[in-house]
Amino acid sequence: MKLLKYQRRLEEELNRPYMDLSLHATVYRLVTENNHKMAEQLRKEFKVPDKRFWWLRINALAEVGEWTELERFSKTKKPPVGIESFVEVCMKNGNRSEAVKYLSRVSPEHKVRCLVKVGQVKQAAEVAFENRNEEELHYVLAKCSTTDRHLVESIKSMKAQLSSKK
Repeated sequence: MKLLKYQRRLEEELNRPYMDLSLHATVYRLVTENNHKMAEQLRKEFKVPDKRFWWLRINALAEVGEWTELERFSKTKKPPVGIESFVEVCMKNGNRSEAVKYLSRVSPEHKVRCLVKVGQVKQAAEVAFENRNEEELHYVLAKCSTTDRHLVESIKSMKAQLSSKK
């Protein structure tokens, strides 16, 4: 009932249909329509968990191409969903250059996978080698294009070096 009252008020104030949407869909629509304060108000009123709200907002901002707002949001506080979520969502929405902006802030344990996601396979292999992580090197090798024989050989060499040091 409380959500329906909110939705009725939103329809009157914004002249857009909100009735009978789920809480999730209502918050998502508010974010896509640049009504961040109202979305935040609903989040607080209905006690939407932080992780869910962050995912909702990240996806909604990326969907409408609000890249500046997305970056600003990423810096408001430490994201409960991790910076790698921003890389993932940018790539899902076809914006590689935006995804690259977040790479420097990705945690070390997710760095290799994020580098591979944005197509920086060589850098991913170098990071995995620096971390002395054979599993990550194997992951990068599996994601390599078979046409890039030089890179494949380089990664195999890195794996051999790590194996010989055990």
